Amino acid sequence: MESYRTNICILFEDGFWVAYIENSHANGDDYHVARHVFCPEPSNAELREFF
Repeated sequence: MESYRTNICILFEDGFWVAYIENSHANGDDYHVARHVFCPEPSNAELREFF
């Protein structure tokens, strides 16, 4: 079974909510980072769709 680790950090930057997502393979072979900018006040529906 393969194992991945995911970290999500949500910050308020320059008037927008921003999510930083890190995903790495347990053995260290793969590492990916993504940044997602939400609108100034994301709705619950938008957050549910994202996650």
